[in-house]
Amino acid sequence: MKLLLVASLPLRPYLECLLPEFSHEIDVFYLPDDSGIDFASIQRLILNAHDYDAIVCADGAAVVCDQGLTAGEIPLVFPRVHNCISLLLGSAQAYRGLFSRFDGQLCWALPNAESILTFIPSADCTCLCYLADTLLGLRDSSLSARTAAQENGWDYFHVESDVLLLKRLLRGDWDGDDILVVPKNESVSPNFRYDILA
Repeated sequence: MKLLLVASLPLRPYLECLLPEFSHEIDVFYLPDDSGIDFASIQRLILNAHDYDAIVCADGAAVVCDQGLTAGEIPLVFPRVHNCISLLLGSAQAYRGLFSRFDGQLCWALPNAESILTFIPSADCTCLCYLADTLLGLRDSSLSARTAAQENGWDYFHVESDVLLLKRLLRGDWDGDDILVVPKNESVSPNFRYDILA
């Protein structure tokens, strides 16, 4: 099996640890680290890709604009998650739980990350969650995350990351309700329901 993996830069340290576990070929395209996702570029990448068995979009709904994305001659695979944080928490349900608990006013810190991740205006953040890693051996950045929280007047807590869903994506184990496979020449759109993508 040969996969093209489209992923945001915050996933890079995790992927660098995990990719050597898999015997099949996985080429990674990292999305630029900027203020917004260029959906048109992602669509072009999908339509111009050749010689892959599937294109895996690791960040789930975060790479799908309101108008959707269309598969070319290669099927698309999406975890049914909101973004890279939702993926690293292991499920959309885990992300929703934390989002609800803190009224959506969360920002995030990851091991090895140089900056805080926000999916809301940074002025709306009141709490910083650090995704701890005790399985992959990533550098512990919790002290700098805690310092950033203190400097910004945010509450702070940490949770353990869960990479099982990410491993399933990389392994090609796409059965189950938490992963969507979009056949070639078909489209996917955000649906704003519990299953996130349709």
